[in-house]
Amino acid sequence: MKDAVPANARLTALTAALLLGPDGLLLRIARMKGNSEWLGTWGRVFWRGTGRVFLLPPLWMLLNAKGPAGFVHACRSLGVRRMALGALLYCIQNIAFIVAIELTYLVSVFSMIATGPLFSAAFSTLLLGETVPRHTLLSSAACAAFVIGIFADSFTSQSAEHLYGDAVALLVPICLGLYWVLCKSVKGQDMVPALSLSGVFGIVLALAIIGSSTAGGGGGGGGG
Repeated sequence: MKDAVPANARLTALTAALLLGPDGLLLRIARMKGNSEWLGTWGRVFWRGTGRVFLLPPLWMLLNAKGPAGFVHACRSLGVRRMALGALLYCIQNIAFIVAIELTYLVSVFSMIATGPLFSAAFSTLLLGETVPRHTLLSSAACAAFVIGIFADSFTSQSAEHLYGDAVALLVPICLGLYWVLCKSVKGQDMVPALSLSGVFGIVLALAIIGSSTAGGGGGGGGG
């Protein structure tokens, strides 16, 4: 039977998963470097959003051998509603990822992210009417059970911060699952414009929170 998943898609997914580890470690290191607002939670939301806004469009144009007009056309083809929804979902999961790393263990956050395929399978069944193979559902459920075992100490420990962090981390696979289903529902459309717009959302929100914190004399840059 022919493999339905292209090899380059598998390689891309594997590469992205491998990059999550160093990404989370760098976020934790940045937290330890100082108490500046721009190194705190919302400062990192700002910088990551800036990267998506200013790096993704040029990279898209380079890979597709098209100019700015081509990227604008991709935005129009995707549509305002789908682009805004995709951007909102991705922005929420990105913020949840950063906040969760502030509050709980890295392994707990990554374990939560590992449940993404389970949510994606559930959402694709509910929203797209797809029939998910039984073995996929059973495998996903088994993974979710093992994940619960990994961070179960948060439910019994005295640290409310870790429990809150695990709850925030759960938003990551939920939003990613919805985002993946959205990507599949718009076959033939490029979702890079939505990723770039999510950076705009992150920048605006981060600037608003940092600005209000600075105006009020607050120093909660490193908190969630």
